[in-house]
Amino acid sequence: MFPNPTHDEVTLSFGLEQDEAATLTIADITGRVIHTASIVGLGVVHEERISLRTQPVGLYLVRIKSAKRTLAGKIVLSR
Repeated sequence: MFPNPTHDEVTLSFGLEQDEAATLTIADITGRVIHTASIVGLGVVHEERISLRTQPVGLYLVRIKSAKRTLAGKIVLSR
């Protein structure tokens, strides 16, 4: 995840196997989901650019979940 901390936009880079289906979820610290996306892997590094411009400053939790694994991380949004 970069940049982290961010001021408005973050890029997530992660690998998924060919045809591996995953769900990307970003939630605020209270658990409120602010972004969700369904992704299908192409066997290469996948990049997803997310705008947090309209969200309040704070800590956000990222989860990428497939049938095979779960990846998790944190994003700090500051102004």
